[in-house]
Amino acid sequence: MCLYQYLVIALQIILVKHPKASDLRESLKYIYNLYVEYVVKKPLYSPGTPIKSDLFNTTLDQYVRGLGDIAC
Repeated sequence: MCLYQYLVIALQIILVKHPKASDLRESLKYIYNLYVEYVVKKPLYSPGTPIKSDLFNTTLDQYVRGLGDIAC
């Protein structure tokens, strides 16, 4: 398995993939952008608290399922 990590200050996004699957660095950047758009920009968001955004969770789930080369 390969581990890709995208670390920004206090946020860490980790994707684990099969070694033969394609590079996921761009996917990590895309997921980070989703996080910023749907979580960080919410006026009531407080860093370090659990993510309570159905739109973020749904969009992230659809994106990850659409990658196709990640086997669960």
